[in-house]
Amino acid sequence: MEFQKPVHLYWITVPDDPSEDWFVFASQAHLARQFFEEYEGFETGEAEARLIERNVRSHALADPEIPRWAKLSELEALGFEILSRTPHLRSVRKGEETFVEGYLQSEIAEARDDLAETVGRGRPFGTRRQGKPN
Repeated sequence: MEFQKPVHLYWITVPDDPSEDWFVFASQAHLARQFFEEYEGFETGEAEARLIERNVRSHALADPEIPRWAKLSELEALGFEILSRTPHLRSVRKGEETFVEGYLQSEIAEARDDLAETVGRGRPFGTRRQGKPN
């Protein structure tokens, strides 16, 4: 029988820059932080990992590869309420706590939509123009 490391769910943040906050599945907190820092381009030690769910059952995971980002379907399987599925604006709640995806991706998507709209291609990422209702 093959030994499998336990998988935990961590909420990863950078205290001075919440632009990329999101969930990571990893076997240890330092591996979750390292994955986040390398992927997002932060310096070693900038990110913080907070344990949210311990020993996630493998059947709740769409992909057993770790460390990696959590998918909304996996969070839902773990009992999170999905508040927004909008790409780059995702938010979920578990108990009394709400988690909101870092806003940098949202700003990038909005800038791309603004540019596309100026050349007559609409808003392909589905964001709202600042100050205008959708």
